[in-house]
Amino acid sequence: MFLSQQNDMNTVFWWFPHQQPAHQRRMVASSKVIRVGPWGGRGGSPWDDGPHRGVRSITLAYSRFLESMTVEYVDRSGRPVYGEKHGGGTSRSRSEKVPLIPNQVVCARSMHVSSIFVCNGQLIDDIWVQIELDFPYEFVTGVSGRYQEVHVGSLPVVRSLTFTTSRGKVHGPFGYDEGTPFAYPMEGGVVVGFTGRSSWHVDALGLYVAALRPETLCDVVHERGLSAYRSFVYGGGGARYPQQQQQQQQQYGTTAQHHQAKRPFEWCYK
Repeated sequence: MFLSQQNDMNTVFWWFPHQQPAHQRRMVASSKVIRVGPWGGRGGSPWDDGPHRGVRSITLAYSRFLESMTVEYVDRSGRPVYGEKHGGGTSRSRSEKVPLIPNQVVCARSMHVSSIFVCNGQLIDDIWVQIELDFPYEFVTGVSGRYQEVHVGSLPVVRSLTFTTSRGKVHGPFGYDEGTPFAYPMEGGVVVGFTGRSSWHVDALGLYVAALRPETLCDVVHERGLSAYRSFVYGGGGARYPQQQQQQQQQYGTTAQHHQAKRPFEWCYK
């Protein structure tokens, strides 16, 4: 038991994360973030997905360079947030519904194939890949890649990307592994957002990074609202630890019932 919370009614509630299986113990990203990067060139227009609670999937299109990037995030309430597509001025749009298989490379060939890239022995326009993470039990913990000019004398763009997750998985490199390298490995930190520049390609890429910490009762309250209050205090539907909750009821039941008229766990919102 690592957390106790006390409100103005002197009611104490306990959170027992050690009761969860170790491989399913929930970790959350801190709300305090830092912005690092970007790496790449100064071409294109700036974009900023902003920081979120975590990353659920990353979709890339690439050939000789990183053509486009789309990220699905998760907000503080656990709802999906779909970022805009960045780059892709010459690659096919996601609206064309290229069939994607999670964590597998898909060769994309259009009617106007320019035959600039080889995929599974075929000349194609670009390659698509969708990286799926098992959020909230898996996070992006490292990003690396390379950037280089498109032509001699032009501004650099991102040529390849590699992602490492909290489960030790390595996805990539996706693209040409040539050019100036960059890397941002994180020990105890995770990626919660992306920023950068893009036009025809992804010109530059930056990160929002946050520390990873164990989930607290207030995190559950923000995600589940009143249902969390009933589950953790009164042992209602969806309760995780009924034995401990019954003990809480016996010790703090009268005060908790008096407090129910007030906003549940109001200190979590301060």
